[in-house]
Amino acid sequence: MLRAILCNRCEAFIDCSPPTVPLVHTGPSEYVSSSQEISEMQAAMLEDEAMLDRYDEEIFRLKKALGVLEMHRSALKQRIHEKRSLISSVRRLPPELLDYIFTFVHDSYDYSLNLSKWNHTPSASTILPLSQVSPQWRRAVVSRPKLWSSIFIDASSIQTERRNLIRTHLRNAGTHPLNVLIRNSGTPTSAFANDALWMILLELHRCAELRFRVDWSMLDEPLLAHRLPHLVFPHLRFFGDSSSWNAEESTAFGWIWKALRQAPNLVQLDTNQFHNPMIFPYQRLNKIRLENLEAHQILRTVRAIPNLKSLETGQLAILVSDEPEFWTVMTPLVCSSLQEMIIDVSRCFESDPSITRLCSLLEIPALERLEMKASDIDIYPKNPRLPSSFFTMIQHASSSLQGVVWKSTLVCLPRTFYMDILRSLPNLRYFQGSNTCLGGEAEAADHAEYVLHLIKSLTITASSSERILVPRLTELHLTECESRMTLDYAIEFLNMVESRSTSGLNAVVARLANAELAYATCETDLLDPNHISICENQSWVEERIGRLAENDIQCTIHECEGWPWV
Repeated sequence: MLRAILCNRCEAFIDCSPPTVPLVHTGPSEYVSSSQEISEMQAAMLEDEAMLDRYDEEIFRLKKALGVLEMHRSALKQRIHEKRSLISSVRRLPPELLDYIFTFVHDSYDYSLNLSKWNHTPSASTILPLSQVSPQWRRAVVSRPKLWSSIFIDASSIQTERRNLIRTHLRNAGTHPLNVLIRNSGTPTSAFANDALWMILLELHRCAELRFRVDWSMLDEPLLAHRLPHLVFPHLRFFGDSSSWNAEESTAFGWIWKALRQAPNLVQLDTNQFHNPMIFPYQRLNKIRLENLEAHQILRTVRAIPNLKSLETGQLAILVSDEPEFWTVMTPLVCSSLQEMIIDVSRCFESDPSITRLCSLLEIPALERLEMKASDIDIYPKNPRLPSSFFTMIQHASSSLQGVVWKSTLVCLPRTFYMDILRSLPNLRYFQGSNTCLGGEAEAADHAEYVLHLIKSLTITASSSERILVPRLTELHLTECESRMTLDYAIEFLNMVESRSTSGLNAVVARLANAELAYATCETDLLDPNHISICENQSWVEERIGRLAENDIQCTIHECEGWPWV
């Protein structure tokens, strides 16, 4: 008789007997058992079966006991977790700090619900995980409808059921106006996408901001008219339409714009479609962005907006027919309310006569901020120069213009480009310039030269006291890209800052209070080997910057993070 120990702690055991027949006779062989052996084996089998039953009973008892222990362990673990959560620091966070955390998370993403292939976060919803931290957080998140109110849906990317997630956001948004972006380049490819799209379309009346990037032919106008017969936008303040697919041929396109004409609070428009001012209520707008329009269409649109405060133009349309008869009957347009202008100057050069005409007819006497972008290198002429009418236009705003920003992509500019702009703006207080030249050695040298040329031109010396460039300048931001910052640049820049920050300056010259020079170190092969890296003289540079800081002058020289035009 053998004894098997089942538990070392309680010393539980079970007895088991060894087989009574030698193992050699139990396997397959030609041996024929006798009657006595058969009787003995049958008796042994009965004992083994009884022992097997005892094993089964004991295993069942142990499993049952193990299940009870595991249940008690889970309950104890849950109780420990609950007690730990009760004393956790998260529960003691004041409501003000919680609000800051939720707002920070919300503002870190364009949309709190992102149903698109461009979403690389673990969850489609950035807010829903916050509601799962604790009951306190859940109540706090649900009580803030703004956190749930921004939705981006790309119908071509939805391949699974998303209605419950959309429904949760729409419900928790409550009565807060929605911010919605609908994107699709064709008919929804799945029933899930179609259902999700219609859930959003049926809630368009709740939108304060609405953007479309769609193929308008994907929307079935008869079905829209049936399910949304009286679409209105009582809260809509911004509408953006950057679609370019089948807009003019689609009746749904006309359906949405018909509803927009009745939107009482619409003040901002972003579109690449030209709409006749006679049928669209531009009068209520104060901010507009126009993309891919011809110059005369921009002028006609601006003329129809008497209270326009901000105008942004993307790339102008490639000129096919400029309607010369239109320009012959146009009179100068004075935009007395326009305070901000953002213009893509990729095609605004002397080679395009319509730009010259547009600038010659547009007067902006109250302009306060001008931003210029150059986003397409492929359409640049060999030597890009803005037309003289452009400088005449900004001269008319010289008394009010206080800020100028230049952003460009991969463009080598003339040596005096900045000078041509700044020379006619004596009241300018803020200037930001950046460039990202990636050309050959000669082009890169020109680029470095015009940045350095500007720094030297801004330096006040005894000989330049009578003709100081932008004497009211108080803030300057420059970006030198694709070349390593050298000690020569640092010296020239610091000399310029010190010359414009001296306490003995006369009343005509303002004190430069904030100066920044950013740089990147990518194109090392373009460097002069005799130049000394600024990094090797960091302490010397920091010492001069420290002396400026003692006089309340904020001066920084640092490596730029990422591309400066982004």
